[in-house]
Amino acid sequence: MIALALSLAAAATPAPRLTVNFVAPAEIHFNRRGDSTLTVMVGKTSRTMTLDGILDPADPDNVFLSLKPITLAFDKKFGGTVHLKARLFLCDARNGVCTVQELEKQVRLRPGQPLALIWKVGA
Repeated sequence: MIALALSLAAAATPAPRLTVNFVAPAEIHFNRRGDSTLTVMVGKTSRTMTLDGILDPADPDNVFLSLKPITLAFDKKFGGTVHLKARLFLCDARNGVCTVQELEKQVRLRPGQPLALIWKVGA
């Protein structure tokens, strides 16, 4: 079984890293009343993390203008497929409609190499 060692900071050793950056159009914001999450699965091992964001100064209790990128570090010998599931609470500021989007992606990591994923989301 592959050991999954995830961290929210960049690894000090040359380990494969995956940085996920969620990008949305300017009119799409993230609703803080629902926890937007990212679930990372390798084989039968999984971990779910709550995503953090940049607060909207006009409505800091309810809205993130964008989500902060998250960096995941894996065991330095790891190479293989990583399955990602995002559950995002989105609000369209222009139309006043909020939705929940569940998205999935798979990426392949190579031992010792970083990968940056720009994940485009929308309403």
